[in-house]
Amino acid sequence: MECLHESPITEVMFSRETFYPHYKLGLLYVAPLLPVSYIESCVYTEITDHRNSGTMGTRHYLLTLFVAFSCGQSPPSDPAEGSAPIRGTDTTAESPIARSGAAHRLRNMEDIRKEYSHVTSEVESNGMVSDFFIYNCHGEKKGKVMYFSDEAGLRLIRHTYDEYSHFSATDEYFVKDGFLFFVLFDHVSWSFEGEGETRDDVTEKRFYIIEAQALKCLEKKFTVRSPSSADTRRQRAANKETDCSSLEAVLNKFELLSSYRSREKDPDCLEE
Repeated sequence: MECLHESPITEVMFSRETFYPHYKLGLLYVAPLLPVSYIESCVYTEITDHRNSGTMGTRHYLLTLFVAFSCGQSPPSDPAEGSAPIRGTDTTAESPIARSGAAHRLRNMEDIRKEYSHVTSEVESNGMVSDFFIYNCHGEKKGKVMYFSDEAGLRLIRHTYDEYSHFSATDEYFVKDGFLFFVLFDHVSWSFEGEGETRDDVTEKRFYIIEAQALKCLEKKFTVRSPSSADTRRQRAANKETDCSSLEAVLNKFELLSSYRSREKDPDCLEE
């Protein structure tokens, strides 16, 4: 078998003037087909034949590249043989959190209830990391905003506050993968009734949300005159479905409370 440099085809592919246009052809399709020992002998012959020639440096360099490629690369295997195709790294792949959200996206009321139960259970068992800030707006409205998070990120914002001493509230915003999915408002207005007695008028509001759209909104109202009967009254009171017209205001409050978490200074008064 004659050395490759004696071939007219090789002279075309590896001459100084035409090397770059035919680089891929020479390296990718010819080198893998030639024995390494043969190519090495060609390099030796080429060096000997052109020792005193001005083209020796160029040919020696090109043929050395030829040998390196032949030794380091092998022809692509047939996918039919069972080997997986080679793929580059996909830098646009979703993060673990995003993939989790796609795989376990909330789709209905049952999904929302299960996720709500999971979050509340983790919070009650101290299974989440929490941080908070306290505010007092001129003594008229004061409260505490708490943020509960797990490895997936923010899961719950709990805002407890009082206004003018006769109103107290707890607003809870439940989050999954950065999206609000359930909101629970528990608002209590109290007043004196009779001598030494008080009356609590309780309003609970529930917002079931999927992708910023209301799936269902419920409201429950009941009155408590004895603290010991509060749980019983709460359980017996019926929920009524509402038209969700206040959802936009709810979403705005959630975004506002979320924004306070990244601010350097805690506010004295919350923006309305």
